[in-house]
Amino acid sequence: MFNAFDGWRERRSIRRTRQHLSQLSDQMLTDIGLIRADIDSMGAHCFGRRSDARRGN
Repeated sequence: MFNAFDGWRERRSIRRTRQHLSQLSDQMLTDIGLIRADIDSMGAHCFGRRSDARRGN
């Protein structure tokens, strides 16, 4: 069941992921296969994978 708390938790996780990725150097991002322009989409993408795994999908 999805409720307001789950939505808040998802947005918080996305924001944290973006913040952490933004703090990495360009070289570190390249080492993990990203460029700086990928950061906005990666926050949502990573959380989506975790939530799918948690639901068993």
